[in-house]
Amino acid sequence: MTTVEWVGIDVSEATLDLHAAPAGTTAQYANDDLGIASVVAALQQWAPRLIVLEATGAYHVPLAAALGAAGLPVAIVNPRQVRDFAKATGQLAKTDRLDAAVLALFAEGETVIRNVANLRVKETDRLAALAAELRKFGAKVEELKDGLRITPPLKPRAARVRTYGDHRMAMSFALAGLKTKGVEIAGAECVAKTFPDYFDRLRRLVSGKPPKSV
Repeated sequence: MTTVEWVGIDVSEATLDLHAAPAGTTAQYANDDLGIASVVAALQQWAPRLIVLEATGAYHVPLAAALGAAGLPVAIVNPRQVRDFAKATGQLAKTDRLDAAVLALFAEGETVIRNVANLRVKETDRLAALAAELRKFGAKVEELKDGLRITPPLKPRAARVRTYGDHRMAMSFALAGLKTKGVEIAGAECVAKTFPDYFDRLRRLVSGKPPKSV
């Protein structure tokens, strides 16, 4: 049986390109519902230690949701800082910071995200917003000048998440609903800015009910 330790996925609007190491296996799938289902099936057979997924702002979200729902180990990374997805290690220094902060709710230990002071000058002060909303789940969050220090709860609790009118807050916290029941996204209509059918696609990709948009 071919050994697969790591899988990197290069995401575009049309395709999903898989690169497996150390086996050197490559494969390409369409970035649609059928292609995503095929990727999940292939990765369940390969059982890698980590799947490194390129953050694209919108195109990666349905795949990330499907991988999370299948219980596969996935890290979401910044494509500008990754040159070889097959060799990527999933360090938080490279990840999409909002998704990383939300995924820290389910980590086994403390997560520290640094050098992201620019998040304070987006649609909202995203560092302050993340800190406030993560605490609703029971996390202990220290807001740093340029980042966050997050200690996850033993078991995240249900929460009603405020989006502050920021589409990235809505999409990132929707990922928490894949693991915790009772998550609600208040003001979810803000996703219309970049991904109007985000929640519809999420419903098609995961089993059970996704986070309730209100």
